[in-house]
Amino acid sequence: MPKGSYLLRLLLRGVGPLLIPLAALAAQPDLDPDALAILKSTVSSITAAKNFSFHVRVAHDRLATNNQLITYFRTEAVTVSRPNKVRIDTDGEHSDVDFFYDGTKATLFDPQAKLYVSKSAPSTIDGMIEALEKQGVTFPMSDLLQSDPYDSMVKGLQTAYIVGRVDINNKTFVHLVFTEASADWQLWVEPGDKPLPRGMTIIYKTQPGSPRLTMDFTDWNLDAQPAADMFTFVKPDDAHEIGFFPLNKGK
Repeated sequence: MPKGSYLLRLLLRGVGPLLIPLAALAAQPDLDPDALAILKSTVSSITAAKNFSFHVRVAHDRLATNNQLITYFRTEAVTVSRPNKVRIDTDGEHSDVDFFYDGTKATLFDPQAKLYVSKSAPSTIDGMIEALEKQGVTFPMSDLLQSDPYDSMVKGLQTAYIVGRVDINNKTFVHLVFTEASADWQLWVEPGDKPLPRGMTIIYKTQPGSPRLTMDFTDWNLDAQPAADMFTFVKPDDAHEIGFFPLNKGK
């Protein structure tokens, strides 16, 4: 992670900046350490919690056959118990999907169609997320579920800035912006002793149409007391197991 001025470090080493090719200078990440500090403090609020829950409203674009971007909405209730339990209940426009991970199995269940699929899963949340990604299943907020979200969020960053403080609905947030090779993303943080993400937008620059994913976070509870059995899928009598089907993809 660069600290201080890149050119200043060159001068202190007795190397004139004009000796460095312009392309090399342009390739250097431009990361505001204050922006990174706020990001790290925010994700640390989450990683410090053994059990936590939140709600998120997700809006994601998909490219139609006529090349028009169409936006779909869903809400998700997320509960996490570290190191190896996750429950996500998704209320979508066209279908609902419940996700269960109990440390041994990951299950997707459509309560309306009464269809489900279960797969053996690694014994940690990080391992489970990685295994499901290989199956084409990703969660928009997966970074926030990992044991060390900060490392995955700053990997490959090209720029990181603080836009400033903004007032939205009578609340004050810190607005951060980031760029990487494949995506531009923004984060709105509610400051405090335990700062928390309240909004996030990602633009996937390398995908056709540059689709956008927006997440609005509410109802954070960093001291959740989930029932132990909420993470285990109990098959209804009229449910049928099927082959693997993916959830909607996200960052």
